[in-house]
Amino acid sequence: MTAARERLRRLAYTAGYGPDTLLSIAEAAIPTFQGGHLDDPHIQTMCDAVEVLAQAGCQDSEIGAMIAGYRRLGATWRDAFWDRQVRTACLRFNNPAIYGLSPCESDPSRLAAHSGPLAEAAITLLPPTAAAPLAAAA
Repeated sequence: MTAARERLRRLAYTAGYGPDTLLSIAEAAIPTFQGGHLDDPHIQTMCDAVEVLAQAGCQDSEIGAMIAGYRRLGATWRDAFWDRQVRTACLRFNNPAIYGLSPCESDPSRLAAHSGPLAEAAITLLPPTAAAPLAAAA
C-alpha cells in the first residue's frame, strides 16, 4: 500500500467514513471519477476532501444525502458543495473552543491547546453539524 493510500485509509477510519461514503466523496471531489482504481494524485485529493468534511463536522450517515441534495443544483453543484464545506470547516477550525477539534486533527500544538474540560464540554454541547447555519451567514 502506498503512503498516500495508507494516509487515506487512516483519515477515513479516524473520521468514521465507510466505503460507500468514500465513493460519494470521490464522486464529489473528482469530476472525472467513474468508479474504480484511483492514482496517487487522486488519492491526495481524496485525503484533502476527507479532512475538509471531517473538519466541517460531516458525519458518515449524512454525506450521501448532502451530496445528493447539491446535485440537484445542476452543473455547478460541486462548486456550491465544496464552497459550503470549506467555509464551514474554516469556521470550525478557527473556533475549536466552541466546535472542538476535527477527528482528523494531527497538529500536536492544537491537540495540546484544545484538550481538556472546556474542549470536551464544547463538543458535548454542540451537534457535529452545528456550524452549517453559521457558515451561511458568513
